[in-house]
Amino acid sequence: MIYGLPKQTKESFLDTVQKVIDMQPDRIVTFSYAHVPWLMEYQHRLEEAGLPSPEEKMEMLVSSLDLLTKSGYVSIGMDHYAKPDDDIAIALENKKLHRNFQGYCTLETTGQVYGFGASSIGQLYDSYIQNEKNIAKYMDRIEKDDFAVVRGYSLSKSELVCKQVINEVMCNNFVDFKDIAKQFDISVEEVYAMLEFKESKFDEFLEDGLIKIENDTISVHPKGRLIVRNIAMKFDPALKVGGQVYSKTV
Repeated sequence: MIYGLPKQTKESFLDTVQKVIDMQPDRIVTFSYAHVPWLMEYQHRLEEAGLPSPEEKMEMLVSSLDLLTKSGYVSIGMDHYAKPDDDIAIALENKKLHRNFQGYCTLETTGQVYGFGASSIGQLYDSYIQNEKNIAKYMDRIEKDDFAVVRGYSLSKSELVCKQVINEVMCNNFVDFKDIAKQFDISVEEVYAMLEFKESKFDEFLEDGLIKIENDTISVHPKGRLIVRNIAMKFDPALKVGGQVYSKTV
């Protein structure tokens, strides 16, 4: 389900959520509509219809979270919900939850994503690959070259470390920098250097009691999970470079 659409209200979204709950699916996802007219110009038309404000979107998020959890679903990360006996709910409990660009998952089953077809994206451990978007060009390249890759990106060791830290925060609400250092065979100090970590970056979250930093660990308070994307962004040195981000967090 998507919230933040034109003409949508908290009441209308909750009505939709309740109808889905009545169907009793194993998993439910509530995605925030990404309004990116600088990338998709036609989205300006939706502004004419009237989009909910960020405050109204937050109300949809919080009220749906309350309804879903009271209905017996476990809140998984930013936007997923699952029944307590579901694999991803068990993975969260054991701090083994993972996330790919399709959503939350278990590392054992969907740690990597193999993209087939026009415009598909592959997400491997240390790289990303995208195929040709145009179907005619895709077919032509497949017939000639067997591959239709138009772009790819290979992650450096620093980026792999950054990726793993962000994954732990966004999935398991906890990261132990000693474990990260051990995983990559480096020191904790090197981990901090790669992240350009400074505790002062997190002052606003610390002051509001949304996170706790102690003994080379960071844990996210349940209330902080609503803005875990904002918290995770503080671990990404690339964001200081500037430029247009894909979408807003709310």
